[in-house]
Amino acid sequence: MSPERFRACLLVIGWSGQGFAKKIGVDERQVRRWTAGTGNVPPRIAEWLEQVAAFFDANPPPAGGTYKPRQPSQSSEI
Repeated sequence: MSPERFRACLLVIGWSGQGFAKKIGVDERQVRRWTAGTGNVPPRIAEWLEQVAAFFDANPPPAGGTYKPRQPSQSSEI
């Protein structure tokens, strides 16, 4: 994955580099390397990120600022 594509995926999803690092459990410095092109994004992370970006691209949030994320159920039933 190129650094340009990496940044584009984060933009589509709406994640900062810091937020992405936290989400996948890597050091923020590593994400900065991927963003700058001084490190290679591991293939499994690149594939997952492409899938998430494709989903967000195909399913944008509603316009008008009315989007409210669904709250997790307080019930212990699954």
